[in-house]
Amino acid sequence: TITLDEALLRRPAGGPQVMTEQLRFLAGIATQPNVSVRIVPASAGTHPGLITGAFTLLDFPPSGRDPETDTPIVYAASLTGELYLDKSDEVHRYCAAHAAILGCSLDETATRDVLLQAARELEQ
Repeated sequence: TITLDEALLRRPAGGPQVMTEQLRFLAGIATQPNVSVRIVPASAGTHPGLITGAFTLLDFPPSGRDPETDTPIVYAASLTGELYLDKSDEVHRYCAAHAAILGCSLDETATRDVLLQAARELEQ
């Protein structure tokens, strides 16, 4: 699941044409069966994603070989480097944050509508 704060849709990057293409691209991939794109609307107010910053949960299917390598990992990039967090309490906190972010985000259909609306606004 890709979750994005609505503010990103309103912050131009690369000019209107580039931004329009990016928004339409996101709306397009959101129709794929293996992709979920969700927008956290501005109306959600302060949400965990504003506190955690960007992160990726890497969850691997069980290999049956090594329980140590089958555990989820959190990847977080920052200005000064990357972090890979694998301690269970750290991963659990990010999983809880991810669940909270999803809880205040739009569903996939509403997200696609917002992406396409933002693209139309840029074209005007």
